[in-house]
Parts: sequence; C-alpha cells; structure tokens
Amino acid sequence: MVEIFKTNICDEHLARTIVSELNLMYSDYLINIDLEDGDKVLRVESRGEIDVSGVIAFGNEKEVQIELIDD
Repeated sequence: MVEIFKTNICDEHLARTIVSELNLMYSDYLINIDLEDGDKVLRVESRGEIDVSGVIAFGNEKEVQIELIDD
C-alpha cells in the first residue's frame, strides 16, 4: 500500500527530522519526502494498512501541513 501526501515542508533539515520521527512511530513504513516536487510530496509505503489519520495528526502536532492527495 502507498499513500501520497502534500506538505509545506521546504527545508531539508525539517524533512529529515519529520521522516526520522515518523520512522520511530511507524517502523514498518518506508517514508520519504521529495522536496523537488511542487507539492513537497511525503510518500509512505507499507505492506499493510497505513495510518493516514495518524500521519496527518502528527503533522498537525508539528505545525506542518500534511494532507492526503487522492488518486
């Protein structure tokens, strides 16, 4: 399963921090952020279900916009 999120992350340091903290919360997910993409895409991949609401709530806690991009 793969979910793609639009973010407002523009800084490489912040991107690394967000990915590290999400990896601690969701160790079975593969997570990366593409700062070159216009939507500053956060890509989350997992063999099982992805906790979309948890990822979005994490962004809210960190004052980072994370919103699901619907297919």
